[in-house]
Amino acid sequence: MQHKWLEIPLLVFLLVVPLYTIWKRLDLKKADGSPFGFGQRAISLVALLVLVPVICILAIENILPKDALVSLLGTIVGYTMSGLTKD
Repeated sequence: MQHKWLEIPLLVFLLVVPLYTIWKRLDLKKADGSPFGFGQRAISLVALLVLVPVICILAIENILPKDALVSLLGTIVGYTMSGLTKD
């Protein structure tokens, strides 16, 4: 760990926020009392909440080359922005 002050919060975020998001989504109820469940957007959100911190940690540790980092982040931004026009 080269930068513990940055990697430890990312690791905590990686573990806590996706689990909290899943828990709150399962706890959410519709007007008739049935649970919402998981749709495409919820799965995409959880995937982003896991992938972005992992990519950042790998980049900080110099395991991920800079050109791969730029490619992955560009792909993630393109994927998240592509879903905006469908609805």
